[in-house]
Amino acid sequence: MEEPEVADLPSTSPTGRLSLVWVAAVAGLIGVLVGAGLVALVLPGRQGPAGPVARPVIQVDGVADPDLVAAVAEVVLPSVVRVDVDGIGSGAGNGSGAIVSDSGHVVTNLHVVAGATRIEVVFHDGRSEPAALVGTDAQADLALLRVGRTDLPPLARADVDDIRVGQLAVAVGAPFGLDGTVTVGVVSAIDRAIDLAGLDGSTLRLSRALQTDAEINPGNSGGPLVDSEGRMLGITSAVLSGDRPSGSGVGFAVPVDIVADTVAQLIAHGTVDRPRLGISGRSLTPDEALAADLPGGVLVESISPGSAAAAVDLREGDVLVAVDGELLRTIDDLVDRVRAAGVGGTLGVELVRDDQHRSVTVTLRSDQS
Repeated sequence: MEEPEVADLPSTSPTGRLSLVWVAAVAGLIGVLVGAGLVALVLPGRQGPAGPVARPVIQVDGVADPDLVAAVAEVVLPSVVRVDVDGIGSGAGNGSGAIVSDSGHVVTNLHVVAGATRIEVVFHDGRSEPAALVGTDAQADLALLRVGRTDLPPLARADVDDIRVGQLAVAVGAPFGLDGTVTVGVVSAIDRAIDLAGLDGSTLRLSRALQTDAEINPGNSGGPLVDSEGRMLGITSAVLSGDRPSGSGVGFAVPVDIVADTVAQLIAHGTVDRPRLGISGRSLTPDEALAADLPGGVLVESISPGSAAAAVDLREGDVLVAVDGELLRTIDDLVDRVRAAGVGGTLGVELVRDDQHRSVTVTLRSDQS
């Protein structure tokens, strides 16, 4: 599905802009603000080459029992790596990663490794291995690496349906190249819609991101956010920044179910096949919804030729109001329904056109078709 255009997010920074910062640490590579309410793509640097593996750093600020956090760290640290990269612009840098199979697979963020000419993974035991890029998922900002080691402990996964606001959240990674750094907080929100700057300059929308106040800093990108049993909740990707690129207490992670789906597809096929409806649109504003006597909806602004939407004669100006009998209040509701249905899945779409209610059944197509 085409990534939708959406209204600006609420302003929270001193400059009146909401800035989301990718948290890979890359020397000498700084991006730019791409639009009001969108993303400041800032990749602040760390000085010098990657150093030796550091001892774990556990930071607890009255949020959780230190013994519990220490037990989580003991379980998780062997499954977390530092990802060192060269060849991005004129600099080198690092992110983090999580071991997801015992056959050498490591998941990280796409923005950590994109454009790299060399990727090296440094393990908790101090050993390092060159890594090959298995594949990427640009829609989720994820990448899968593979190394030659087969004695690796994969990270356990939480059930996304069990994630609750307020539960313990522990972030593990290598901020500023400091391996084994553990920070602690809570899950601040679930299903948070955020906009990131895509690598091609487009807007990448994550409609179901996890929000956390666990400290996230440059270099944490690609590392796991885990629960009190050391199970992956998600992969950390971005932080909210006012006038500085870290320490805001508002970080975001790709949720575990999306991570698991991406990893499974990349291991099996080397690519990710996502369902695509083939529209570009936006949520109705409250005034538009009120004027149309609707609780909400999605205004179709364009249709991609040859898409699933075109096949059932969806048109510019249509307002999509429900899918399979469930109301669509925002564009994010539609994105979620499309993703859940999958390639080849069908959606019963109710729409309003020229003040008339209509229904169509759409069979979703691959975003690679």
